[in-house]
Amino acid sequence: MSASVPVDGLIISLLRAHRARQAAEKLAAGPTYEDHGWLLADELGRPCSPDTLSGRFDELVKRAKLRRIRLHDTRHTAATLMLGQGTPVHEVAAILGQDPRVTLGTYAHVIPGMGEQAGAALSVALLG
Repeated sequence: MSASVPVDGLIISLLRAHRARQAAEKLAAGPTYEDHGWLLADELGRPCSPDTLSGRFDELVKRAKLRRIRLHDTRHTAATLMLGQGTPVHEVAAILGQDPRVTLGTYAHVIPGMGEQAGAALSVALLG
């Protein structure tokens, strides 16, 4: 299942810079470059293995002196942050490629006060 992930201008700028680096790698590699349109590819255009990406992520986390988490845990972090900022569950679920019931069941604990917010919104709608 493929899903669209909304991005802002900063992410678009970073992706464009990444694409420019890939174009330079393609030029340098010449005919040995395998252009399949991968976002995460090595210097010859071949897809990066998940183990390579996880290893690189582990190196960056260690270098930044952060508590170790797995690369997959960043998915949970993103969902938690989006829900904590009030992004509707169905939107987060779509980004994650999940059924909203799964998202709600997994992350309901990070939506404190949502019941109170819903009650207040209903009061305003009914009573002005």
